[in-house]
Amino acid sequence: MRKFIYRAPRFPVDLLVQLTIANSTVAARCREISEDGMVLEAIKHPLENCNGVVEVSNKGMTVELDARLVRSESKWSVLEFIYKSEEERNMMAHFVALAVEPQNRPGPQLLD
Repeated sequence: MRKFIYRAPRFPVDLLVQLTIANSTVAARCREISEDGMVLEAIKHPLENCNGVVEVSNKGMTVELDARLVRSESKWSVLEFIYKSEEERNMMAHFVALAVEPQNRPGPQLLD
C-alpha cells in the first residue's frame, strides 16, 4: 500500500524561467507553481528524472533552486524542487505567495 501524501496547491502564473540541465540552459514559461514544484510549457529536453537548476524571478525577487525534471510531455513539463535547507523551502513559500497575490483591482461598483 502506498502512503497518501497531500500535494501542495498549485497556482496559475505566467513567469519566465531559466532551466539548466547538463550544461544546457533553456528559457521556458512557468504556467503553474507550488511550494513543491512547477509546471512549464513543454521544453525540448528528452531526459526525465534528471537534475538541474531552475531560476525564476518575479516582483524583484529571484529564486534559484535545484530541481528534478519529473515528467516531460508534448505540451508541458513538470519540475520538482530539491531543497537543501529549510531556509530554501521558506524562501520558495514566500516567492509563491508573492507570485500569486491578487492584483490591486477595484471591487464591484454600483452603477446608477
